[in-house]
Amino acid sequence: MSKPDKIDTQGMAAPGIKNSKMLKTTHYADGYPPLIPLITPKMIDGMLRDELKELINEVLDERESRRYSNDNSTPSHYDNL
Repeated sequence: MSKPDKIDTQGMAAPGIKNSKMLKTTHYADGYPPLIPLITPKMIDGMLRDELKELINEVLDERESRRYSNDNSTPSHYDNL
């Protein structure tokens, strides 16, 4: 493909169309307002959260040790996920 066959997509607006409605403009005169992040409450707090986290990590560690051990006497369906 030679250079004349390429399309210039950066300068596609015609030079005489400065007030066209097709050109994107901001909806605010001073620009967009600053983003204020939403603060969402946690669904599970306190001791229950810590206990669930510990339990999940314990199960994952047990699953990992079973996966890499030489004795796979009881293969689990979930080990193949």
